[in-house]
Amino acid sequence: MPSVQDKRPFPRELFAALSKSECEGFIELLHYTAESDNVDDVKSVLVRFQKLFPFTRVIGGLARLGASGTFEGFTNVLNASYPEEWLRLYWQKGYFDVDPVF
Repeated sequence: MPSVQDKRPFPRELFAALSKSECEGFIELLHYTAESDNVDDVKSVLVRFQKLFPFTRVIGGLARLGASGTFEGFTNVLNASYPEEWLRLYWQKGYFDVDPVF
């Protein structure tokens, strides 16, 4: 069985130009992500993510995983910054069925 390092190399080049403060912010984000155990914690992480990276909109979700770790769907979708009207139209029009990121 291949080791985790053999599966996909760490993309060091993505972090080469980051300052120490930016690296600390990213590590802090990972810490709070790992410590999240409820919906409010996850939403707080999404807000931190948006402050750390230059995204204008952030949404995330809590996933349900099968026994083998396979994705089985979302248990909750958390909106950090999308307009409610946009989300309503997105769901009504069924865009999630064709959205490759979703």
